[in-house]
Amino acid sequence: MAQPYKGPRRGFNLKWTEEDRRLAQTRAGKAGLTMTDYLVTLLHRDEVDPDGCPLWAPTAPRLGQLPMELSA
Repeated sequence: MAQPYKGPRRGFNLKWTEEDRRLAQTRAGKAGLTMTDYLVTLLHRDEVDPDGCPLWAPTAPRLGQLPMELSA
């Protein structure tokens, strides 16, 4: 019997390699965390610039700006 629709799912589908999944599981386990708690912890510890972009991310053009505004 089909389950009634409960609305959109809150989770997300990660597309990563088996090696990456094992690495995340290993690190989460060593920290005594679930993989979800591990990923959430990494999100909260990530250093970001004043615009909220992670410091490790390559600089990218800002959305909503014209190309000549970006070159100024």
